Amino acid sequence: MIRVLFLLLLTGCSSYVPVYDPTGSTSKEFYDDLAECRFVAESQMSGFQYGYYEKQVISKCMENRGYSVLNTTK
Repeated sequence: MIRVLFLLLLTGCSSYVPVYDPTGSTSKEFYDDLAECRFVAESQMSGFQYGYYEKQVISKCMENRGYSVLNTTK
């Protein structure tokens, strides 16, 4: 029972999509870059860390790729 709840929580965490300003962004491959940022974050963090820091890590990764992310959380 606990494992099922834990898995549901983890799958719910992977739905974060940053809001970005397309006119202020230099890169135009948004969904490809988002998938790569998710892969990098998931492969270098534990499940708990990824769930807790997902928004910050993905937003920073997207900013590093030239996107003007509007909903960053500090």
